[in-house]
Amino acid sequence: IWFGTWGGGVSCLDSNRKQFTRYTEVHGLANNAVRSMLVDAGFGLWFGTMGGGVSRLDNKQKSFTNYSEKHGLISNRVWNLFDDQNGNLWLGSEVGISRFDRKTFLNFTTAEGIGDNGIDDIVIDKRGIIWLGTNTGLTALKGFVGNGKKTSYGPPGDTLPPSNDFSNDELKRGGLKPVFEIYNNRTGYPVNDINVNGMCVTREGIIWA
Repeated sequence: IWFGTWGGGVSCLDSNRKQFTRYTEVHGLANNAVRSMLVDAGFGLWFGTMGGGVSRLDNKQKSFTNYSEKHGLISNRVWNLFDDQNGNLWLGSEVGISRFDRKTFLNFTTAEGIGDNGIDDIVIDKRGIIWLGTNTGLTALKGFVGNGKKTSYGPPGDTLPPSNDFSNDELKRGGLKPVFEIYNNRTGYPVNDINVNGMCVTREGIIWA
């Protein structure tokens, strides 16, 4: 069991429930204030920190790899973490969201169509649509659409699902742009200001916020 703390790093309680192991900046953690955690498909542990970006602890729990704004991350204050069906990591912050393809970061803000830059939660529904809980309701990432020009990645106007195996470089070189749809009071839906970690998707595919 892992515990993120507000200033004391992270602590791991062993399976026998008898001993804690603590990890801090001294051990390589990016920052001691940890707001979010995620276990990826390779059993690596990710920690979103409030000032140092994001840290990944390898599955043998021996070393950290850190990513921050200097690597292209949208903000060093990572509010939430989510990995999609193709292994891409999505990192929410108060200034937008980053897509990490394990090599580079691709950032999205209100300039690309998100309802608000404060990303409080991230979930995916049964259709593969990625939902962002924001300070002004819900924003759905419906997919990525081409710019009308023929590319080596698909026909003109071809649409990729939100979770896909394209690298960030392929998305950019192919002229593929995100398609966002906003659900809030201004677009006719009675929802506003989603709380942090305030969303879930049921087995039936219903979204609660």
